[in-house]
Amino acid sequence: MRNFGAKSYVISAVNPGRYPWVFCALVCLALLVKVVILVNHQVISNDGPRYINQTLQFIDGEFVAAFKRDSLFLYPLLIAAFAKAGLDPVLTGELISAISSVLVLCPLYLLFKRIGTPTSAFWSCLVFAVMPVFNKFSVTVMRDPFFLFVVAWLVYLLWYAFERLYPVCFLLCSFLTMLLMTIRLEGILFLPIGLLLLLVTLVRSPAERIRTLTCAGFYLAPLLLILVAAGWYFAASAGESFRAAQVGNFVSGVAERGIFFHHPAVDASLDAAQAVTGPMPENDFVQIVRENVAIIYLIGMLRLLIANIWWPFFLVGMIGLVCSVEKKWGRTFLAVTIFTYLLMAYLHNLHLNFLDERYLYIPTMFFCFWIGLGVECLVEMAGSLTRKRVVCGVVSVLLIFSAVQSVKAMTPKEGLSSMEAGQWLAAQPSLQGLSLLANGEKIPFYGGRGDDFIRAEFARDFRREVSLHQPELISIETRLKNIAAVSTFDGYDLLIRFDDEKYGALIFRKTLKD
Repeated sequence: MRNFGAKSYVISAVNPGRYPWVFCALVCLALLVKVVILVNHQVISNDGPRYINQTLQFIDGEFVAAFKRDSLFLYPLLIAAFAKAGLDPVLTGELISAISSVLVLCPLYLLFKRIGTPTSAFWSCLVFAVMPVFNKFSVTVMRDPFFLFVVAWLVYLLWYAFERLYPVCFLLCSFLTMLLMTIRLEGILFLPIGLLLLLVTLVRSPAERIRTLTCAGFYLAPLLLILVAAGWYFAASAGESFRAAQVGNFVSGVAERGIFFHHPAVDASLDAAQAVTGPMPENDFVQIVRENVAIIYLIGMLRLLIANIWWPFFLVGMIGLVCSVEKKWGRTFLAVTIFTYLLMAYLHNLHLNFLDERYLYIPTMFFCFWIGLGVECLVEMAGSLTRKRVVCGVVSVLLIFSAVQSVKAMTPKEGLSSMEAGQWLAAQPSLQGLSLLANGEKIPFYGGRGDDFIRAEFARDFRREVSLHQPELISIETRLKNIAAVSTFDGYDLLIRFDDEKYGALIFRKTLKD
């Protein structure tokens, strides 16, 4: 991409010499969006009750029970540290998320400015600040905002470490990677990312191989020691760690069936479909799907990635990729990081037949760099000052629309049904103490149940769970389009139902005998 001159409209408007002003403007914009969302936000996230219950264990001094509850403990522990001062745990969790969502702009701006230009960094961070996919969870009780904040600093420091080959930077990156592993399980992916970046660096700078390998040892050695110790601990306490089981199942699956195996349920579904259609000529639909499962999963992952980014921003980012054709280490570094993470997400989708949008947050966040390059390229190609103003105006409209969508996504019109059902349950003295089976955690949370209920959130056959446990109460949280399937249960009477725009909440009680 060409080196844009001082006559560029955007560069004159956002002068690199005004760096403090530009950064303050970005932070203020992000803060304004987060404040508006926080004011309108009412309902806790789906996983929020889980983190709050673990936080309460930390506050009560039950550290062993809290660590056994979930080895990914850092976010609840951080909430507990502030809640100890008298703050409400839910509000504390929301504030940590909001602050993390704003301060993440610091490492992103530093990284994008170093590997791009001050102008492209400005546009990249502006896009990130208003992107709906990041704002919709930015003030909720979730680990993701804090996770992204640490990831952004880690990637920036990794780039700086490989660029300057400072051992202290590699040691700091090793520490941050360990922190990531206590926030989300995906933090472990930065071990293969670090290895791949090491290989790229060795090819890029063969004269510095000895120094590169020595410095990389400061990053990899502590991580490997920690992983070996953790593996030994979890092996000694087999069956106690859900997280260790997740990693173990992945490794054993790769060892038995190869790295690109797909979930057995896919073949079972195709066999069932084939049984319905019967023997068909060559190249029927079932055969096409069966022979192209890996490609179909890839298409599905890319569709989810584009949905996260938002297709107008994705198109601008592709322009940035095309314009950024020269070989620059920083951009290669970022591309390798994104590719490795996408590969791991793809394998997760292929193996488990499941991929949530949050597993693509990191590639989405760093793709903002190419969106900024795309905006800068479009402005430069516009030619005259008038056309440049038109391009900036169109981009501004997209940004404003994106910000509005971010706020709209968090308005209190969705998810209210679960909160209202829980509050209703808490106000019924006659129902307190009765056993409760729930397919979600919001109703028990607002109902004051804490951990005192039977979880069936991931049960494939919910009715089987009802027959197995025979609870006195059942609570259901589901989308309205699926509510008909769970509107009746044999031997149970519907006590109450609440609906909002997208979701419904129902509470049943076992039929009383006369």
